[in-house]
Amino acid sequence: MIPGLKYVYIIHDKSESGISAGNIIKNAVQNNSDLLISDLSDYPQEQILSIVHTLNDDSIVFLASYYSDINQVSVSIQEFTDRISEKSSVPVFAIDETVLGAGSIGGSLTSGTVHGKMAAEVGLRTLKGENADQIAVVDRKSVFWGFDYEVLQRYGFSLSNLPEDSKVINKPFSFFETYRTLVLSTVLIIVALFLFIMIQSLHLKYRMQIERTLKKQKEEIYQLAYYSPVTGLRNRVSLKEQMESTIQCDTDGSDFFALIYIDLDNFKEVNDIFGHLVGDKLLRSIAQRMKEIEAVDDNAYSLGGDEFVVLIRGYDKGRVEEMIKKLFHSLSEPIVIDHNTFYITVSGGIVYYPDHGENYIELLKNADTAMYRSKELGKGIFTCFDQSMSDDAVEKTMMQRNLRMAMKNGDFLLYYQPQINAKNREIWGYEALLRWNHPELGLIQPLSFIKIAEDSRLIISIGEWVLETACTFVKNVQDEFQKNYIVSVNISVIQLIQDDFVESVLKILERAGLSPNFLELEITESVFLKSSNYIIEKLEKLKEAGIRVALDDFGTGYSSLSYLSELPISTLKIDKTFIHNYFESDKNMILTSTIIKMGHALGLELVAEGVETEAQLELFTRIGCDRIQGYLVSKPVTDWEVFQSLQ
Repeated sequence: MIPGLKYVYIIHDKSESGISAGNIIKNAVQNNSDLLISDLSDYPQEQILSIVHTLNDDSIVFLASYYSDINQVSVSIQEFTDRISEKSSVPVFAIDETVLGAGSIGGSLTSGTVHGKMAAEVGLRTLKGENADQIAVVDRKSVFWGFDYEVLQRYGFSLSNLPEDSKVINKPFSFFETYRTLVLSTVLIIVALFLFIMIQSLHLKYRMQIERTLKKQKEEIYQLAYYSPVTGLRNRVSLKEQMESTIQCDTDGSDFFALIYIDLDNFKEVNDIFGHLVGDKLLRSIAQRMKEIEAVDDNAYSLGGDEFVVLIRGYDKGRVEEMIKKLFHSLSEPIVIDHNTFYITVSGGIVYYPDHGENYIELLKNADTAMYRSKELGKGIFTCFDQSMSDDAVEKTMMQRNLRMAMKNGDFLLYYQPQINAKNREIWGYEALLRWNHPELGLIQPLSFIKIAEDSRLIISIGEWVLETACTFVKNVQDEFQKNYIVSVNISVIQLIQDDFVESVLKILERAGLSPNFLELEITESVFLKSSNYIIEKLEKLKEAGIRVALDDFGTGYSSLSYLSELPISTLKIDKTFIHNYFESDKNMILTSTIIKMGHALGLELVAEGVETEAQLELFTRIGCDRIQGYLVSKPVTDWEVFQSLQ
């Protein structure tokens, strides 16, 4: 069948029957010294498929028993035969009749049918009365030559080259050969008519196929153009067309409608902590809940990310606000994604046409502005737009631009406020305090710009600069005065949730040449609101590296004893309100003393912030504070003033 054959590739599994069948094939092939054998049985399925796909025309594949590969991945022999035959660039021969018709060309096949008939013949003879001991052992082989006509045709093999008595399956029925003597006179007409019908049929089928393909492509393009692939809601393009069409049809300004701009609060943290796959599932759940609300259903749009818009027509303002309250309540219900329960809040901004804008761009911008005002007011609420918000948004944008310029121009600088040891009154270290040296407004305190820096994510680059500058400063002080001062640096929660935060801190310490045990990172109680295991693990890594972790402004926010036991902190900084109000009531005195005792019981150091009088110094030294910080010790000073004071 294949005169130029040189290579035989054998495939079998590692079962006893598979190895036996493989050896039978090898022995048969080895009788012909001109053929080279290659056994592929030590490769996994996917690699076998890759190899047979690239074989030359002088090769064949021989498939024996195969029910699992070298990695014990199970597969039926029919399925594997089909996959091999589909991938192989050369004919695939087999030895089992069960795979004939599964894509192999066939060959000399073992037959369960023939074997069964032979056994049945012996059985019938015994049933008819013959003595079983007198019946000779049947030694005929239960094999037959079997081939698949379609595969023979694919590789150009002629039926005349097959062994005699070969069984050929899938061979098409030949009307001409069967009824030659009866239809010879009309065969030419029938063939011509048949060809004509086939050509017309193929042409019609091809045309219908093209039409179906074009229709499907058109639907797919429309879906991509007008719907979000994540949420399934209509997208920004669809919203723009809908709004512009509505406004264009409103010739007298009477077609009132409301637009609600919705943004998920703190959604980025879901992506950062749980990954984008979970984030996408959460967005789909939010979209589904929107569609379940009456009057929202088909009027919800996905703008990308975690931003949504709801377009409401036919309702007055009172009904619109009632519907929004219902929507916000539905979205606040817990959502379970992959065994994680999420409690989502959303912030919203409302605009009304034509009160708050006369075109798509203006309405969407103003709704976005109102939504951000909701976030500034505490999140989880909706706010109706008014013009003052637009003015505030412009001012905020200008502030962000100025912050970027300040970072680029080096307008930030650090002041350092000493902390002293309460017992010996010697300097323990310094807290680094950020200031913005504005070219026109002078020194600007952090409270005026930190929130905007966090919202715009500029706090990440600013925070890295602060950390590196402070570490370099204290290293220079140590080298100059041969004393192991410690520097404290405030860290934003936005910095802390970055994936590479721990690595970034360690690299900065390495560049500055500062040992980790001379750095203290100060976090605020806002960490409690985000104190997932993800953040706690980061704090533990920092502490394991030798870095101190201090909790700043303790007692003013969301303090909880359970949090204190969970967070790997080393220091509590008592807020200055406790210092200043200590003598105002017995309750204040008891509460402040209890905080100090509790901190020591947990193995923490206590720092009194905002100490301004000798009486406060003596008092908080007496009741157990370890370190003192405040204007009584020193106001924040420049690095040059620190060096001058230590001379």
